[in-house]
Amino acid sequence: MPLLSHLSPHFSSFIAGGILLARENETTATIAGVGLVAVILPGTRRLLWRMTLGRLQSAEAAQKSAELRVQSLATRLTEHDGEVQKLSERLALARQEYERGLSKLQGAASELRSLSSRVEGTERKAKGEPFDAISRDTQGLVDAHIDILFTTVL
Repeated sequence: MPLLSHLSPHFSSFIAGGILLARENETTATIAGVGLVAVILPGTRRLLWRMTLGRLQSAEAAQKSAELRVQSLATRLTEHDGEVQKLSERLALARQEYERGLSKLQGAASELRSLSSRVEGTERKAKGEPFDAISRDTQGLVDAHIDILFTTVL
């Protein structure tokens, strides 16, 4: 601990001197800060490496690096092939389920239409009117509800 207590005043004076220098030279401090951030970020660090020291690689090292990248991409591709196959199977099952549901919905719509005409006919008979005088407004209303049902499902 005596070593740290001895260095503490020197460290704080070093930091204070740096802050004073940055205040005196704001433009230089800003440029240095931006450069430091650029070096810290991985994307810009990779770009700087490729554009400067990365160009000094030998041809064999560049070829080996490219081969490693090709192998990495090949393994990713095989992993994704399995995922694509699973997803295509799920898609086929979902389409089959959708078609079953759609056919059930269409069957229910036709049953609703026939039930509506039977109810309308029964009401007409109860009122004493002939069966063929079914109100077009009521039938149109039922058809509109069924159309709305189909447009919300599809």
